[in-house]
Amino acid sequence: MKENEWKCYKCGCSPAHDRNITLHRFPKPGKKSLRCELWAKYCFPHDSWWSPEFQNKLHSKHLMLCTKHFKKSSFIDNFGKRLVKSAVPDEEFDKITLADLNLEQRNVIQRIAGPSTTKQPLSENIQKTITVPNVFEPVAGPSKCIQPLCENVHYKTIPDKTSAIPQVTENINPVAAANPSTKNKKDKDMLIKMKYHLRKINRLQKNVKHLKNEAFLKSAWATISMTMAFEVECNSDTFSTDQVLTTPLEDVQSTGD
Repeated sequence: MKENEWKCYKCGCSPAHDRNITLHRFPKPGKKSLRCELWAKYCFPHDSWWSPEFQNKLHSKHLMLCTKHFKKSSFIDNFGKRLVKSAVPDEEFDKITLADLNLEQRNVIQRIAGPSTTKQPLSENIQKTITVPNVFEPVAGPSKCIQPLCENVHYKTIPDKTSAIPQVTENINPVAAANPSTKNKKDKDMLIKMKYHLRKINRLQKNVKHLKNEAFLKSAWATISMTMAFEVECNSDTFSTDQVLTTPLEDVQSTGD
């Protein structure tokens, strides 16, 4: 096919008739397998879009999509000439109507969907060709068929083991059961009381120690006082004896006369 004859696979647009249109080739399968799958699924939702061989076939056939199938954020520039490496087709394009297409594009769509004179969404015109896959119907993919999920569900009966649980609710305080924080509050109050009594005991011990020291000091002071008094008394007796011994004999005789 010549370059000027290339057209968009999805809508039939061609740069030969619309200069604002740019065609973008199907990506080459490789490391970015997810991108290739999205391109293939967008173009062939009912074929083996997941198969690498099928994707290689699309790339070798130069399958192309036009600019209209991508968001503006998918382009490197504002002119819509080059796509970013991660660009994928935008499914919102399928919601456009025939009035949004030019004459050639309408002819391509009408050849696929049949004659229609009313303005209807594109998705309704090609309803026979493009359908939404049903999860309960077989689809192309690695598995041969997809069965309804309800058929693969197995119900398992869980035995009632409540009778084996010992009944201990009778010993539970109803107030504590109604309010779980009651026990914690009681423990906290008990701890505060214990701290108060410990401080009181410590204070009493200090008082007793102080009183013992005071009594010891009083006893010691009394002992010292008695010792000092005894020494003073002994000193006074010694003075009187010494005075008698040192008195002259003449004074004694004169005193006797």
